[in-house]
Amino acid sequence: MANLYLIIDDCPDNLFILDRMIKLSDKDATVVQCSGGPEAMEAFHALLLEGKEVTHILSDFDMPDMNGKETLSNLCSILKQFTGVNLRDSGIIHAILTANATYKDTAGCDRMCKACVTDIYYKPLNRKELIEIIL
Repeated sequence: MANLYLIIDDCPDNLFILDRMIKLSDKDATVVQCSGGPEAMEAFHALLLEGKEVTHILSDFDMPDMNGKETLSNLCSILKQFTGVNLRDSGIIHAILTANATYKDTAGCDRMCKACVTDIYYKPLNRKELIEIIL
């Protein structure tokens, strides 16, 4: 089965680059791009209704409508409603991508990781870091 990625970022250039990097590293991947949390919630809900299995969720942290933590929390609620399983226990890789250096401190990472996040990666991502996330 091919991987299905839900990528969330308010910057179109970041979505384009991330989409390209994923498809270069995972040739059979399907990528669904969302420009923010509300759009991601709609897309995730639709994918679940279609019986699609999302394998990866990669979300920017700093977005205007809903930040990455709130977005993942909402996606967690949607998944639990559909399947009865928490995002953390689902096997879906779910990570925050951020350019905000203040999250590099250990306490900040600990708070984020306890809030329904598998890991945090810092932009700009290089291809090696992306491969660590997706494979």
